[in-house]
Amino acid sequence: MTEHGIPQISTGDLLRAAVAKGTPLGLKAKEAMDQGKLVDDEIVLGMIRERLAEPDVSNGFILDGFPRNLAQAHALDALLSELGQPLDAVVQMDVDYSELMRRNLRAPYVRRLRPCVQPVQHARRADRQ
Repeated sequence: MTEHGIPQISTGDLLRAAVAKGTPLGLKAKEAMDQGKLVDDEIVLGMIRERLAEPDVSNGFILDGFPRNLAQAHALDALLSELGQPLDAVVQMDVDYSELMRRNLRAPYVRRLRPCVQPVQHARRADRQ
């Protein structure tokens, strides 16, 4: 999307950057992550709000990894309405579970962790049958 001047905004990237920079939202996110909890939607929405204030989103943006559920979709809709940036389109990707597993197990970071990953993979397959 770089060629069209439309940034891809990954919520995972936003979280990692905010934690690394030690921003107020990053510190809240780090606290949740350190406790093994999911980061609250309010924190993620705050990071999205900050990111959408940057000038490179004036031609639009693509959110990657958010929303993941209906509550997040409603919260995002309210945020975008408040900011005067309504959605033009939504794309939902539905990928077969076995294809996701095949691709994930080929990833370089998984190869390093393969002894830990394989038992989980087999347990999931057994659960799905």
